[in-house]
Amino acid sequence: MNASPAINNCTFLNNAAAFEGGAIYSSGAQGSQILNCVFATNSAGTDGGAIASYSPLEVWNSSFVRNTSTQGGGAIMFNGFSLGAPLCQVFNSLFVGNSIDAPSAQGGAIDDFYANLDIENCTFTLNTCQAGSADAAGGGALFVSPYNDPLVVLGQASVGLELIEQLGEEPAALFVAVGGGGLISGIALAARERWPRTRIVGCVPAASPAMADAVAAGGRIVASRLEHTLSDATAGGIEEGAITVPICTALVDDWLAVAEEEIAAAMRIALLQYHVAAEGASGLALAGALRQAGGGGQCVAVLGGANAGATALEAVLHV
Repeated sequence: MNASPAINNCTFLNNAAAFEGGAIYSSGAQGSQILNCVFATNSAGTDGGAIASYSPLEVWNSSFVRNTSTQGGGAIMFNGFSLGAPLCQVFNSLFVGNSIDAPSAQGGAIDDFYANLDIENCTFTLNTCQAGSADAAGGGALFVSPYNDPLVVLGQASVGLELIEQLGEEPAALFVAVGGGGLISGIALAARERWPRTRIVGCVPAASPAMADAVAAGGRIVASRLEHTLSDATAGGIEEGAITVPICTALVDDWLAVAEEEIAAAMRIALLQYHVAAEGASGLALAGALRQAGGGGQCVAVLGGANAGATALEAVLHV
């Protein structure tokens, strides 16, 4: 549908689609409104077991029960990329037993991609995302990408603004741990204009360098090494169409692939010299800065987490 429909007091039962939207598929700029409807045991071959929407979506007082898909959103898949992050609103609705079972599944009930999402007074219960691969996104009830979302990147930009406020003068280099690129994208967007001479350096684990490989390939997602790393928060692949890839390609000056021994050494330094229980991703950024130390000028490493567990700390102290 490409119009602006209002669907009221309807029941959608046992419908199926080979691809997207088991019961409803919506596209276009006008959007659709769903009121007082029931969606039960509908299925989609890819996204949105009940609803797949590429246009503004408003859902009121509706129930979604045991709908299934095989890729994104057991009940609802909302993709706002083509419209520049429009609004998806879900109010006073019930999601029970919706599911996905696939290698790269995400969002047992709702999969939100590139959207302004507003969910109020809803109940989610027994929704599942049985992802079959080690790097699957997950999200039993609701999936919102930790990096591939404009509001997430905007939130991370606040870190850049805090750095500008706290440091005062422009540093020579800024080192940031990178997985999907949300943190460094936000910081770079905030700091690039104010600090035009600062080298913004992305630090990736040598065991999982997906973003560095994508940038090296001209902004394309390519096959990349994926092994165990102390920096587990930055491990894994990158979603196709991720908004962070072009930002990193345009604004990040250099890339460092950091070995596990360097990450462990940086975590030890953080603990023993600065009394900070730095997580692996923090150790990753610090390791990058330590490698470049002595090059002249102030170097800044962004430590994103200081809650390393006892097992991790014991391991790095005995390396």
